[in-house]
Amino acid sequence: MKSARLGLVAVIALAGLATGLGGCAVADAAGQAVQRRLQDPAVERVFPGAPREVYGSLRAVVIRLGYRVVRGSPAQGELEAVSAVAPGADPGTSRQLVLRLRLAAAQAGTTVRVRLAEVLEADSSRRAGHATEVPLSPGPRHEALLAELARELATQKSR
Repeated sequence: MKSARLGLVAVIALAGLATGLGGCAVADAAGQAVQRRLQDPAVERVFPGAPREVYGSLRAVVIRLGYRVVRGSPAQGELEAVSAVAPGADPGTSRQLVLRLRLAAAQAGTTVRVRLAEVLEADSSRRAGHATEVPLSPGPRHEALLAELARELATQKSR
């Protein structure tokens, strides 16, 4: 009888240990996902010119690329803009890009820091307003914006 109880206790203990260790793997994977999301996905470049000049050119570029400026000013050194809301991959879903820019005076001109995020709304017909914002890793959108800014600044200087 004692042997049977001891065996049952051992089985329960091993099951608990296995469950606990399995949970560690899940927690570790979740922790890594959070770390990836917390890493700074910004792209930074230095452009010639004073921050106010660069801000004016940046605002013109953002508007030309189809974004709507929602906040920011040259004095703040920030500009935030959003794209039009577009349909998502699945019916009833939507997506929108959010562009966040910071400008700071640098020794060689102005540092421009670009962050892009995608706002996804899973089912806008049933759960309006429940959206998720996911930072976008540096890529072609970041580079296209910065290249367009460089062209705009060059055009401004030649005038």
